[in-house]
Parts: sequence; C-alpha cells; structure tokens
Amino acid sequence: MKVIKTIVAIACFFLVALHAKAQMKDSIRPEHYDLWYEIRQVKASGDGKWLAHVRSDNASVIYLDDLDKNKEERIEEVEQFDFSDDSRFLFIQKEKEGLLKNLKSGKVSVLPKILSYYWLSDKGQLLLQYKESVALMNPYTLKQTFFKDEVIVAVHNQKTWALLKKNQESEVRWYIWDFKSNTKTPLKGLNPLLEDIRLSEDSKSLMGTYVMNSGKTDIQVAYDDNGWKVKKMSTRPPGFYSSGSWCFLDGIKRHLYFYSKNNEVKVDEPEVGSGVEIRNSLTSRPKPSLYLYNYWNFETDSLTTLNREDMTDVLVSSIEGYFIGYSTRNYDPRDFKGMDRADFYLLKNGKEPILIEKEIVKLNKNFLIHQNKPYVTYYKNGHWWSYHLITDEKKCLTENLQWHFSDRAKSYLSDTDHYGILGFSADTKTMLVYDAFDIWKLDLDGNSVVKCTDGEPKNVSYRFSGDTSLKDNQFRDTFFSTHIVNTEQLLIKARNNKTHETALFFMNEHHDLKELLPAEPFRILGVVPLKQGRYLIKRENHLIPPQFVVTGKSTAETRLKQTNEHYKKYEWGKSELFNISLSDGVNTNATLIYPAFWQPDKQYPLIVYYYEKTSPYGMFYRSPTYNNLDGFNSTLLSQKGLFVLYMDMRYAENEVTKFLLKDTNEILDHIIEKVPSINKEKLGMIGHSFGGYEVMYLVGQTHRFKAAVAGAGVSDLYDLYFADKDKGSLGMFTVENVQFKTQAPFFNDKFNLMNPLQYVGNIETPMLLWTGENDYRIRKEHSIKMYLGLWRQKKEAELLIYKDERHFLTKSENKKDLTERIIVFFEDKLK
Repeated sequence: MKVIKTIVAIACFFLVALHAKAQMKDSIRPEHYDLWYEIRQVKASGDGKWLAHVRSDNASVIYLDDLDKNKEERIEEVEQFDFSDDSRFLFIQKEKEGLLKNLKSGKVSVLPKILSYYWLSDKGQLLLQYKESVALMNPYTLKQTFFKDEVIVAVHNQKTWALLKKNQESEVRWYIWDFKSNTKTPLKGLNPLLEDIRLSEDSKSLMGTYVMNSGKTDIQVAYDDNGWKVKKMSTRPPGFYSSGSWCFLDGIKRHLYFYSKNNEVKVDEPEVGSGVEIRNSLTSRPKPSLYLYNYWNFETDSLTTLNREDMTDVLVSSIEGYFIGYSTRNYDPRDFKGMDRADFYLLKNGKEPILIEKEIVKLNKNFLIHQNKPYVTYYKNGHWWSYHLITDEKKCLTENLQWHFSDRAKSYLSDTDHYGILGFSADTKTMLVYDAFDIWKLDLDGNSVVKCTDGEPKNVSYRFSGDTSLKDNQFRDTFFSTHIVNTEQLLIKARNNKTHETALFFMNEHHDLKELLPAEPFRILGVVPLKQGRYLIKRENHLIPPQFVVTGKSTAETRLKQTNEHYKKYEWGKSELFNISLSDGVNTNATLIYPAFWQPDKQYPLIVYYYEKTSPYGMFYRSPTYNNLDGFNSTLLSQKGLFVLYMDMRYAENEVTKFLLKDTNEILDHIIEKVPSINKEKLGMIGHSFGGYEVMYLVGQTHRFKAAVAGAGVSDLYDLYFADKDKGSLGMFTVENVQFKTQAPFFNDKFNLMNPLQYVGNIETPMLLWTGENDYRIRKEHSIKMYLGLWRQKKEAELLIYKDERHFLTKSENKKDLTERIIVFFEDKLK
C-alpha cells in the first residue's frame, strides 16, 4: 500500500513539474529579435470582416486575414491592393499580373499585367488600365468592356468621374468620363502637353500646367458648368509654382490659388570680391516674401495678387472678395523671445484695412479662419474671441471663463497658449474647444457656452479621435485652419490621467456619450472610419504588441487581429503605474517596468530614463530590437534583469533644473520603498537630447547613480545660447522658448546654475557619452566638452562619435552598436 502511495505521489510530482514546464516562458535572445515586425500598411474591408496588411520584414508581401475564421493567407510579390466598396472582393496588383479574389467563395481570377486600377464607388465595378487600353470590369461576371488607346490620367477621389487621354491618329484628345451616366465628354481646347494634372476635391474641375520653350507656364482649367468648359490664363505671372509646392483648385468658387515668384525681392548676396560678411543688429528687419500669393478666377479670367506692401501676408476667407491680412512689422521678435506677434486686418473689396485685433501671438491655431462661414476666431489674454467678417462685430466667447482654456502647464513657451481646438461645427455657428479635461461648445455670436463632457471630477481628458487629417484648402497650410466636423456623431477618446486607461465614445449633438470601446489599459494609436458606422482601431500597451480592433455600433461586431502573436511564448516584465504625492503637495506619476522573470525575493538594478514627462511611455510596446534611434530599449534592459523607471518631471521657468534632483530623489525613494527588490545601490540613468542634458546635469549634483548614459546632450548652455548652428537656427531662442524656458544669461542670474559644465568637477559617476558627428540640433562639441572635462580630471568616461550621423542614428549597424554598448555598460557597472 505504501508503495502504491509512493508511486502516485511521484507521478503527481512529475505531472506538476511537466505542467509547470509547459507554463514556463522563454527569455528573448538576440536570435529572436528578427521575429518581431511592425505594420507598414493596413486596410480593412468595409464590413470589418477582412484585414490586409504589409509588414516591415517584407514590403512586397501582404497578409490577408479572415477575422471571423481567424485564418491568415500570405500573398507574395504584391505592389498594391484594395478592397471593393461592397466588401466582396480584393484586387491585388502584381508586377506581372492582376489578381481578383472573391472573398466569399475564395476564387481567384488572374488578369494580364495591370498598370493601375480603381474601384468605382457607385457602380461596384473595377476600372483597369492596361498597356494599350482601358477596361471596365464587372467583378461578379468578370466581363470587361475595353476602350483602346485610352489612358487614365486621374480619377476623382469620390470615384464618380475621371480624366482620360486618348491617342488617336497622332492626335491627343482629352475626355471626361462620367461613371454615373457612363458618358464621355471631349475637352476641346485643352493643351495635349499639359502636365501636373490636379482634380478639385469638392467639384467637377481640374487644372494642368505646361512649361513652354520660352520658360513661361501655360495654365489651363476645365470645369463643369452645365457642360464642360476649358479656360486658359491670359496673363501669366512670372515663376508659377505648382509641382512640388503649394497649389489649390477651388472649383466651387472658380478659383485657382498658387504661388509665383516675387521679382521685386533680391536675394542678399555679398559683393563680388568682398571677403567680409556684414551683420548689423539695428538694421535687421522682416523682408518681403520671395513669393507672391495669387488667385485666378477662371470664370472671369481675372488674376489677383494678394500680397500687399503693408502686410506680411494675406489669406483668403470664406467670403468672395474678403481677405485676412496680417502684419508682423510693428514687432521685433527679439522683444518676445523670438516669437512673432501680428496685427490682423480685414481687407474687403479694395477698401482700407479694418483692424480685427492687435498683437496676437503668431502660434499655430491661435488665429483661425472659418472655411465655410463669415467668421474668424482667435485666442488672446485668456479668452476665445470671434469676429464677423460682414458685420465687423467682435465677440468675447468666454466672458466669465478668463484663463480657463489657457494651458499653464505647457511644455514649451512656444507652444500654443490654449489647450487646443476640436474644430468648427459643419452645420451650426459654433466651435468646439478643449480645456485640460473637457470639450466645450462656443457659439460664434457669443450667445452661449456649453460644457459637453464632465471629465474633470474623474480626472479624465476627452479629446477628438476621428479623422485628424485636414483637407487641403486655400489657406495653404493648417496654421490658420482647423477641422470642420459633423457634431451629430463625434468619435471621442477618453483618457484617465491617473490610470492611463483609454475608452472610445460616440458623442451626439446633445452631448450624450455612447461607449464604443470600454476603458482598458491600452494606448490608442489610430482610428480609421470604415463603412456603416464601423471603425478600425490600432492600439497597444507595454505587454501586448499592436493589435487591430474592428468595431461598430454593437459589441457583436467587434473583431480582433493581434500582431506578433509569438510574443505570448516569451516572458515580459510587467508595467506598474505609481501616483506619487511629493513633499510640496504636487502629485506626479511614474511607471516602473519590471525585469523579465522577476522574483520578489531577489534584488535587481534600476535604470531611470529622462526626457520631460515620460510616465506614459510605460504604456508603449517596445519590440526587442537593435533598431533603436538612440540606443535605448526598455524591453532589452528588462530581459537583462533590470528595472526601468519612467518619471514625470517638473520644470520651472528661468530655472529648468530647480526640481530635477529633488523630484528624482523623492520619486526614487517612493518607488524603492514600494518595491523592495530594487537594489538601491545599483542605480543608473540614461537620456538623449534634452534627456542627455538632464543626465549631464544630475551627475554633477548627486553620487546616487553608479552609471550614466548621455546621448547628444547639452553640456554648455552658454554654447547653446550663443551658437547659431544649434537646433538648425539661433540657439538663443531654443533656450528661451523650448525645454529650457529661460531668459537670456545676461538677464537671468540663475543661468549658470543650470549649466552642466559648472559641476563637472563634482562628477564621480562613470559616464558613457555619444553623439552624431553631423548633429545639427545639438553639436557634437557639447559631448566633447563634457568628455574633456572628465578626461582632464582622470574621471571614468567613454565618448562615442558616430560618423555621418546626426541627432538620431539612422544606420542599422550604428544603432546595433550603440544598443549593445549601452547594455554592456549598464551590466558592467550595475551587476
């Protein structure tokens, strides 16, 4: 009986041991690094059932996923691919052939070599460009209708019409092909040699250019006005710019906006034979633009140049004949730490300028022009304001909320003063703006202010998560324009600032929130709208590689595609978020990455990563790879048995380092008390760029760290301030406006207290310094100076200067070399 019990006990022991072995995960070794990939391109079918993506390990292969059946198919030698609008087909363009895959039956039809293709929205048909013909194909029957000697020049973004070119009897003819009516209209008078063809996004119109032998540019436009018409610009401005630069066609207003060369402005050149460069601090004034901004009304064939001598620049508005001009000439940027200020004017119908507002800081989104309605809005002195272009009425939109929308905690002085704008409403006279937590709706006539969300009590920030790209428009860039949004259904992201969990909601015009994705510990990387209220969402967290979630109005429609599924085979160090109350009552966050295979009864070294507020980095997924721009990879350090700590640091104006040592010590003390397995005698730190500056400063303040890595950091603030090559421009305005946020050294008696070289004599910590030989942001001399200061004292330091590299490393061999050296350095000094 005892023998039987013994046998049973032994058997149970082996079963438990086998189960434990089966549950054990492997460590990640260098030979595993190539298993990981990134997603370079992804497309989803409109019904959300199919996903096709390209990986970083092979750009010519697509992976087609049936999300319902959890099956994946690999298709090689692919150049392009697209799903049909009805989600029934996938067309694949290869180098030598085309493939049409019926997603329901799985049948694949092979077509001859295709030069280009387009799915047509209304017809559900496939438009194909062969070498010598165009074909319209029914994907269900595979029947093709051929049009010989025709070339598809451009297809409208709504896939309802296209421009064709036909070579017929040694003659080139242009046609408009209307897919709805299946009719072709010849464009008589359109130059057969036109190039750089562009179609208007919002109407049936197109433009093209042709540079003649004389050097002049022939500009033509075709547009539909109860029949297609062709117009040619009769007065051509010198130096027309279109290809490779800005040009915008507004078919509704019948305007073509473009740049041309300003022949009145001469580029400053030194006198022939002169060997001296002359700079004069009192004669430095803004110069006229090298380019003129014009618009051509092709219906009336009238050309208008918007630039004026009394204006720095002129912008168009939503009202015909009304323009917005601004002038920076009354202000010297040196009076405002290098930032421009401008007076804005209304220019209408050739009348004298009407002042809208004086001295607006010229920052992104501080002054906005409504694309559809007669308003401009701007932010000044803690208030949002509107100005009606027709009535000349100015309204304060936030009368009782001064400074409520001001971002007092902004990272850089050159950042926009407010928390941002969601956009203008498409159907009402309102704009949606942010405070620190919530979304507010402001009536542009000043009649109402409505708080749309209630995030502040919950420490949740609500932000727009829809299509964040802005349409091309007549404002040339997005500096003075913002989204036009449909407030009937806005996709809103809600982020908990304490837990870093994120949820997605729909918000309607009544501000009701309907949950699309629950709050989960994920970082949302992108949201793409599909068909019928469905969305493709990319997300990740520290433990889970990027995954794609397809979801709709009900959870039953939710489907998931996980990338890098092999990650489950390996052991990952967990991530833990800490909310910390500092001694002066300020709350801050820190995120700790644990070593892989962590055991609470053992002790492990810890590495602190510096660069502003980094606690959200604990939600980032870091693939195990040598492909690191700055040599830092938290996953590799975790696999080597080290903790990695991300901290949110504070920075005071005119003394950026005021809290650096204090907060570092208090956060470390808190974390070490909570996690006793951290070896407090084995601490290291690492930083790059501004983080490199922080490391260089801290090693002169404390001996608490036993190893320090500083990459491309600033060692000499005076050098950065007075050099004219740092940051690609005047370093002084970088120091005054960006991370350092300080007055000039001759105005700030604490300037030298922030200078790392001031404390080089105190350094005892072994240092690894690195820089790019051609770094144009922070010159290599900063790392060299720190190294020489340590070399002179016989302190332990190693300097790496990577040839032909800049601020970040780009060559794979250099990225691998630096990553390996950093790991070896920390292992040598801390283990």
